[in-house]
Amino acid sequence: MHSKKRRYRETVFLLSPFLFFLFLCIPSHLKAQDKTYLDHIIAEIENRRLYEERYWHILLHYKKSFFGYRSLIDDPKFFLSPKGKSNPKDELIATARSFFDDVDPEKPHPVCKFVGRFMWLKEILKLDSSRLPVPACTKAEKTIQYMKPVSVTMVFPTSHINSPASMFGHTFLTIETETKSKLLAYSVNYAAMPDDSLPFLYAFKGLFGFYPGYFSILPYYAKIQEYSDVDHRDIWEYPLNLEPDEMRRMIYHVMELEAVFSDYYFLDENCSFNLLFLLEAARPSLTLTDSFYNRIPAWVTIPMDTIKEVKKQGLVKSPIYRPSKSTVIRHISSLLSRENQQVVIDIADGKKKPDSINDLNVSREDKIRISDLAVEYLQYKLSKDYIEKEQYNQIFINTLKIRSALGSPDEKRYAIPEPVSPENSHDSHRLGLGAGLKNRKLYQELQWRPTYHTLLDNTDGYVPGAGIVFGDFNIRFYNEEKKFQVQKIELCGIDSINPRDRFFSYVKTMSWKFSTGFTRRMMPDGSEQLQYQINLGGGFAYSGGVLGLYYLLAETDTDINPRLHNNYSGGLGASLGMINTLWGRFTYHLMCRDMYYGIGEAWNELRFSLGIGLIMSTNTSIISTLSRTIAYNKNLSSHSRQDDVNLYVNLFY
Repeated sequence: MHSKKRRYRETVFLLSPFLFFLFLCIPSHLKAQDKTYLDHIIAEIENRRLYEERYWHILLHYKKSFFGYRSLIDDPKFFLSPKGKSNPKDELIATARSFFDDVDPEKPHPVCKFVGRFMWLKEILKLDSSRLPVPACTKAEKTIQYMKPVSVTMVFPTSHINSPASMFGHTFLTIETETKSKLLAYSVNYAAMPDDSLPFLYAFKGLFGFYPGYFSILPYYAKIQEYSDVDHRDIWEYPLNLEPDEMRRMIYHVMELEAVFSDYYFLDENCSFNLLFLLEAARPSLTLTDSFYNRIPAWVTIPMDTIKEVKKQGLVKSPIYRPSKSTVIRHISSLLSRENQQVVIDIADGKKKPDSINDLNVSREDKIRISDLAVEYLQYKLSKDYIEKEQYNQIFINTLKIRSALGSPDEKRYAIPEPVSPENSHDSHRLGLGAGLKNRKLYQELQWRPTYHTLLDNTDGYVPGAGIVFGDFNIRFYNEEKKFQVQKIELCGIDSINPRDRFFSYVKTMSWKFSTGFTRRMMPDGSEQLQYQINLGGGFAYSGGVLGLYYLLAETDTDINPRLHNNYSGGLGASLGMINTLWGRFTYHLMCRDMYYGIGEAWNELRFSLGIGLIMSTNTSIISTLSRTIAYNKNLSSHSRQDDVNLYVNLFY
């Protein structure tokens, strides 16, 4: 027995150098095979010039510029090559090499980290997955199996002008699953991650790309809860006709964008524009991003415009309208008398008990409306923290008991009229050509506005009383003097004429306006000066039925001009106005404004104006304005007067 053990040890000892050599040779032999296969893949990439393929550019978000290609993704960890942001070839070769990297348990393997790229290369090159360290991304497949996607919808919460983050509206995608429950769907969203809450800083940083933007996947109900203003925003849903394979490709691309940032720009590389890359990844034949990146102006992408483009390229089915809580409340309240509206408010405020509804000398139908409106209004007040939870529970339960005793609900009882859908609204860019008389001097004027909507434009698809403009360039030619003159360069202009009523009479329903830019002003001596102006106003507005919206705003004005005394003037004043649309064709804006400038250059300006718009079609209109401006000196002893009347034809594109 001992001799056998001794011979075994001797044999092992004699063979150990050979076994050690064999141990070293086997891995290097496999690596040589891997290298040969990798060299073959890279040769295929170069021979077939796959780095020029459109789908590769979609996955990397490459866009052509004056200096070559540039990816719109700014996170360095998204690129495997040091030149990957601007060199599609280097990035593709680096990506192919990364699929042969050894497994590191501390971090995800590139096969999984960049699953969209992997699945594309695997399909186009017929990769032999068995020759890779990681043959497939099990996480991606498990995600697909868990989600069970059956359809995709583009969702558009309409604009809410009182929220700086919601001025243009927002778009995101929902992935519906086999559960059939909309609230259990997944929302795919791209948004900025702000680090402050001041509206001015938010707007400034958003305009110039100081915020990082990230893609995220959340349950739909959680996404809706993100909106602090969701109760005031109608929602339009646009089901998309994506096939199962297309949905799978889209989800793969979303996964490889996880925790990857791009600089967020409020006007172009925003929530809507970046979302289009996901749809192109799903269906590469689409040219959604190119339609915005290559147009003039390329630096403006409005969520409403992206919906139009998605529809134009054949993705959209029939839209679905979901009214907001405030829309529902306003509609039901419009069916009740003022006395019965007050009953609802008294119940919600705890001044009356819900069972007092039974004592009202009104029809059963009105009692049902009062009960339903009380339920809706209580839920709204709770969402805004205008009522304590304990008080809410008591009133809400008792109101439901009264409502239940009145009979089953009729689904068609509150058929809220569906407004014009956003994709049928006027386009966001406007070109205007017109003529006018200023103090009997004839002029012609060219106007160009990159975006977006003013109070005299067609309100179909827009929020009445809301206007927002970024860039408005006006140049005039005076026939008598034979000269061109810059009339206005408005950098930013916002109007939020938000009507208050008995149900929404809180601070957040305040109306306001803001504008800044260069504008030509008449001074008391009759001279005109182009000066930089900052105007801010705030106040209240009400809806007057046939009168439309009427408002009163307190205003401040700051003018900067080297020709002014001390180079500036500052003033206080107020404006009173009325806005309305008649018969769906005529819009008007009547305004009186009085400003007293007591800081720097001392003077007073009184202005009356009437703007009239005639809607010819969705994208054409005629606008005429009549105005009289009177400028007084500081002692009100002398003044100059200016009358201006004009007519413009506007084309939206």
